[in-house]
Amino acid sequence: MTVKDLKQLDKQLRKISNPFGTGFSVLRAFTEEFAKGQNLSTDDVVRQYIAWKQKK
Repeated sequence: MTVKDLKQLDKQLRKISNPFGTGFSVLRAFTEEFAKGQNLSTDDVVRQYIAWKQKK
């Protein structure tokens, strides 16, 4: 994924209210859909996103 893709992902994830509570199903569905569009596994998307956020 490119930095542009990661920024787009970040922007969409920030819109989810309570992503690890009541919004978890929305978070999971969005990351699965995003991963499909990138031809990656959901785990890879989450791993790359976390690594990118830690570098910032």
